[in-house]
Amino acid sequence: MNIRTLILVGLLLASNASALTLNTDLNCLAANIYYEGRGEPLVGQIFIGYVTLNRVNNKQWPNNICDVIKQKNQFSWYISDNIKPKNKEAWKESLSLANALLKNNVKVINNTALYFNNPKISKSKKFFKNLRLINVVSNHSFYR
Repeated sequence: MNIRTLILVGLLLASNASALTLNTDLNCLAANIYYEGRGEPLVGQIFIGYVTLNRVNNKQWPNNICDVIKQKNQFSWYISDNIKPKNKEAWKESLSLANALLKNNVKVINNTALYFNNPKISKSKKFFKNLRLINVVSNHSFYR
């Protein structure tokens, strides 16, 4: 059984097209995975989830997932608490992965990244030059 199957075996929460509110750790983490990693390989989505969780456990950031997500200028997609995922299948997978991460059911080596970007579209290239590159997965580079 591969990791994708294991994750999808977890809790799959159905989503209709109505707006969701970012008021739970699960919804906030899933939204960050969905909006930052949709279309990326599963391992890239896992690293995005870990960046969020690593920030929660770091004194530089708030100590809960939703507050980390909602910080100004931290994640390009976040504008408001009301989200409306359009790709239902990708949203289900993001919820499932977020649930697995919250239950500590996903392990990856070298998951210490606190930042990530897509170097092809990043507007903050100078900022990332001063960080240590941890990993590159598809379109994202992960840093500490």
